[in-house]
This record gives sequence, structure tokens and C-alpha cells, in this order.
Amino acid sequence: MRRGRGGPARHRGLPDEAECEAVLHRAADVVAAELGPPLRTLRSDGRLCLGPHLRCRIWRMGEHGVVLAPREDGGPYGYLTHLVLTVHPWPAGEELPVGDEDCLRWVRDRIIL
Repeated sequence: MRRGRGGPARHRGLPDEAECEAVLHRAADVVAAELGPPLRTLRSDGRLCLGPHLRCRIWRMGEHGVVLAPREDGGPYGYLTHLVLTVHPWPAGEELPVGDEDCLRWVRDRIIL
């Protein structure tokens, strides 16, 4: 056990899905305050993160897309889930895939990786 300024460090355990989702929701509220409601909200899957399958949100700003999604860090400790906010080119004539699985694949292939 490491000692920090406040005494011994204590492992609190992994946060549960509700805690992770609450953090993601607060981040989404900040983005939505600037961009309006997301065009699409869908539950992530193993394509985006190994941890809890949290909600992924997608906005459009002219010819750019903005995505807020969970993402693992790929580190040596199993999974650590991070929030990723990305901006990417999105041509005006291109629409989001209709199905959730196709849309998650689009997010993974075009934005995060």
C-alpha cells in the first residue's frame, strides 16, 4: 500500500456502471450546452471499450462530427475506461448508419481509431 499526503492509499474498488454513466452524462451536458442535443445516443459495445458499455453520443457541426464516447486505455491493469471527445470531418452529404451496430462500427472506424 502506498502512502500519500493523506495517509495510506486505499483501493476503493471499480466504480459501477451507474457512476461511470453519471460522469459521461455530465460531460454530455457540457457539450450539449454548446451544440444542442446529440443527433444520436447509443450504447457502446466491445468495439469501443472493454469496460462497462456506456452511452456514446454523436453531434454534427456543419461538416464536422463531434463524438463523446467511452474508450479503454489498453494498459496493463485490465481496463480503465476514459471519456473521449473527438472532432472529425463529416461531409455534408454523408448520413449516419441507421442500425446501432453499423453506427458503432462507423464511430470506431472513422473517429476513435
